[in-house]
Amino acid sequence: MRLISVADGLWVTTCDTHGGGSGGPMFVTQGDQTFVAAVMVGSIQRTASLAVPVSAWKDLPQQGECP
Repeated sequence: MRLISVADGLWVTTCDTHGGGSGGPMFVTQGDQTFVAAVMVGSIQRTASLAVPVSAWKDLPQQGECP
């Protein structure tokens, strides 16, 4: 996967996306560790994907409510 751009806080990536992929994790490997980097939320004509990066939602449980 390669990050193409960021639009309104969403990642636009080269990740191959098919119907039913929404809600699935996008992983990044650094060295010998793998991390969840984002959650898939949609596709653009099956040539790119949209994802919400972890940084956008990781602190929600500590805030007590959604903004």
